[in-house]
Amino acid sequence: MMNQDIPQQARLFLMAASTGIGMLFVYDLFRIFRRVVKHGTTWIAVEDMFFWVGCAFWLFRLMYRQNDGNIRGFVILGVFAGMLIYSLGCSPFIVRGGTAILRFIVKIIEKIGGFLFTPFRFAGRQIGRGAKSAGRLCKKNGRSLKKRLKKLCKAVKMGLCKL
Repeated sequence: MMNQDIPQQARLFLMAASTGIGMLFVYDLFRIFRRVVKHGTTWIAVEDMFFWVGCAFWLFRLMYRQNDGNIRGFVILGVFAGMLIYSLGCSPFIVRGGTAILRFIVKIIEKIGGFLFTPFRFAGRQIGRGAKSAGRLCKKNGRSLKKRLKKLCKAVKMGLCKL
């Protein structure tokens, strides 16, 4: 006859393993962000501190709800097993792929921002030459910006209509 606690403990072990996988997945998101946006050592330490404190609360919540707050060695082992499986399995692919995707998105945002704010770069150079010429240039650049925005909106509308 099988003890009633064994299925519950097995389920707790699997939940602990999935918690470990989830923890490392969230940490991979931090790693992706760090590769795209450069951080200093202090900022990384602060991020890591908040991350691991959050993980401690997450793990405590798991043990409190599923095991009445009892700390079991196999729960900690399950978390580490989940982390190990994830880090040896798909973690490198997720970090590389996520980094490439995020860098692509950042480049697109930079290009759109550069496209929209190009007229203002030239206006800044003209301000030293006199207020009158700078005013004309800003007005001209404002019209140019308006035309660019209209073209962009038209292209977006056409693209959405094709979907």
